[in-house]
Amino acid sequence: VSTTAPVKGWRMLVVDDNVDAAHMLAMLLEAKGHEAMVEHTAKRALERARTDLPDVCLLDIGLPDLDGNDLARQLRAQPETAQSIMIAITGYGQEQDRKRTAESGFDHHLVKPVNMEQLLRWLVAAVLTAVPSSAFAERLELPAAAPTAPKEPAVPRAAERFEPYEALHGSFSSPGHCAGIPEGFWVEVGGRGDCLRTYSQGLSAANNPTVLVYFSGDVLLKTKEGVRFVGPGYGRQSPELIGRDVTRWSEQAGIPAIYIARPGMFGSSGDHNQRRELREVMLMDGALDVIKRRYRVSTFILAGQSGGGHIAASLLNLRRDVSAAVLSSALLSVREVTDYWNKRRTVQSSGAALYDPIDHLGGIRRDPKPSILVLSDPQDRIVPYPSQLTYVRRLQAAGLEPRHIILSATDKSHHALARHGRRAAALIARGETIDTIKAALERLSVQSAD
Repeated sequence: VSTTAPVKGWRMLVVDDNVDAAHMLAMLLEAKGHEAMVEHTAKRALERARTDLPDVCLLDIGLPDLDGNDLARQLRAQPETAQSIMIAITGYGQEQDRKRTAESGFDHHLVKPVNMEQLLRWLVAAVLTAVPSSAFAERLELPAAAPTAPKEPAVPRAAERFEPYEALHGSFSSPGHCAGIPEGFWVEVGGRGDCLRTYSQGLSAANNPTVLVYFSGDVLLKTKEGVRFVGPGYGRQSPELIGRDVTRWSEQAGIPAIYIARPGMFGSSGDHNQRRELREVMLMDGALDVIKRRYRVSTFILAGQSGGGHIAASLLNLRRDVSAAVLSSALLSVREVTDYWNKRRTVQSSGAALYDPIDHLGGIRRDPKPSILVLSDPQDRIVPYPSQLTYVRRLQAAGLEPRHIILSATDKSHHALARHGRRAAALIARGETIDTIKAALERLSVQSAD
């Protein structure tokens, strides 16, 4: 198997009580373009896996607190890592050892000391064998391996997973099909409709004075050469996991909360390739209109992460019923971010047809002014910090009073501030002061780092 197969950018969890060996392996994996996390005990590995969702787990068998085979069984048993690739890296190489690891749920067994090229070959083999035959082709743009036509979206329920194919190639719906989507709303823009799936908690049938609304980030990414692929975490998400997050958020805030899946993602029909176009913004605007009428909502508190922050900022420009918006690691100046990445990519992108929130700040309501929080990590490698700072300064020049909170994201890209954004929105809903909010977010960064 060629080691040039497209498996760069995967999230690896290395678990070994030999500190030097673990960190050396992590360094080698990072040099090959992967994100590597290191833990030295089974207990910490289980906790880390639940929060950071590794694509691949590289496990030593002789761990101090739990046998590596038992660790693999526990990782397989928890939904966050049930589909992760498991590779045993161990000094035990007899036939009975290999049989034991296979029975424990490992995909492959490597004997120490591990040759890096051998590991990469095994990793490619694991990707191509451990993932269902069409799923890897769906996650990457491999037209020869999979059809590319949009299709009617599947309707996953409970712990069933979402299909990467739909995020990559798009999907279509109809009013009749939408009627069978849990919490689905049919919204038309320009005579063409889409079914937007939502996940809510705490909505009353009578009236709901204030509701939290969350928009998540992009799942469709591009390599430097312009090849599209769906982020590896997408296929591990389920309605149950999203619903659990929304329930927790609503409980933190003490008010109803709703997650609106953007077009082409997490059960909503549409084309995620057309993200940031005016149609995506207007579909989200239409969804809020439907929710407002059905549940008698007076005001919304919006929160958006990364590309979802683009949606929240756009709706802030368009609506009079947004009392607050929290924009975390958000794409707020499309032109500036596009220019930044075009200088670093072989294939250029154009932002000409996209809606740019920074160009329409005059639409933001002034009486009363909304609370606007912009959460940034200055080392953000996805949405450059200067573009976020430009947005804040433009808001200030327009007579608005944004709060720019500088935080430290703990992921390798310094970009993952979604939890911080939701926490800030919940605290706004509770009427907390800006100082209290800042302190809470700083504590959250410390907890995430630990």
